[in-house]
Amino acid sequence: MAVGPSLAGFCDIVRLVGRGVLGGAPAPPSKGSKVSRSERKAQGSADTARLRREAIVGFGLLGGTLLLIVSSFVVQLGLLSPGPAAPVWLPASSPAALQKALFSGELALIECLGTRRAEPSAALREAAARDMLPAGLKLFTTDCDAPLPSGASLLERLGLRGAGAGPITLLSASPRAHAPSALAKHATRSADALARALATASTPRFVLANSTLDLHRFCLRRKMCLLLLSIGSPDAPTVRRAARAHPTLPLVAINRRTHSVSFADMLPETSRPVLLALKPVVISDMAAAVVAFKGFLESQEDVNLFVASALADELSFRPLNSPPTVASQTSNEDHSKRNLRSIEDPEKAASSSMRELII
Repeated sequence: MAVGPSLAGFCDIVRLVGRGVLGGAPAPPSKGSKVSRSERKAQGSADTARLRREAIVGFGLLGGTLLLIVSSFVVQLGLLSPGPAAPVWLPASSPAALQKALFSGELALIECLGTRRAEPSAALREAAARDMLPAGLKLFTTDCDAPLPSGASLLERLGLRGAGAGPITLLSASPRAHAPSALAKHATRSADALARALATASTPRFVLANSTLDLHRFCLRRKMCLLLLSIGSPDAPTVRRAARAHPTLPLVAINRRTHSVSFADMLPETSRPVLLALKPVVISDMAAAVVAFKGFLESQEDVNLFVASALADELSFRPLNSPPTVASQTSNEDHSKRNLRSIEDPEKAASSSMRELII
């Protein structure tokens, strides 16, 4: 087969590289010597085999050098990511480790396996290999049926004994779920379904309060809640930081552009979002106390410290003179009528006024 001069020259260079590795070519016979036909034929076969060996060695050497150069650049650019980390085994004899994994506030996936050496599900392995898991997700495995020091199993303590037959995958308490839960069976059948379920679980959720009934239902009926006041809809990073501060606290947002709170005169005049901790004092008459976050909402550590201190009663809560209310700034008269109807039919009013926004 005819080849172009450029390709022929490149092949000659490759063969020269191979010849340098294998050694020089044999010396040609002297001019005065006579070579028979059979000797010329044998010499030609030997030369052809030698040229083939030189080409193979030359191409191999150049290819290996090129691969080494490309690999070094890839490593330097950080394009080679390490493989997915293996799940951490949590023994039933260590309730502190289980408690931390389930209630730390960070999203964690715990697969119920019978033994420590059992492999995670195929869906989880494939999702991890394809880098489909949410960033920061922690992976654990444990024996959910093994008795804890209290005598009950993990599923019994979580109230998930009726989760159904077959493999069970647990999700920790997170900014979206205030308590550990079991993934639905269809969410663990494939890597794509698992990735979708985990993406939903890792999305923080908050309640947008449009009425006093919303504030009482989602805030004042709890031990404590976080109240986020902002001009317009709160931005997603602020919501994430507030929601991740503690997984079991409800997060309620109020748009100060359309609604106002009765204790607005106690709040600082600012266009930036304001984070408050609100807790009931006397549940019967809805009396409450409030404390404001005075740090930087851009710092997750500051928000975490504020929430932890508020839960530990280490902050000075200021009692409100009257039960807190939420009023619409567009029409207070219509708002009062809605409140009257909500007292008559609380179920209907709650379903119509409450909106859960997912960011």
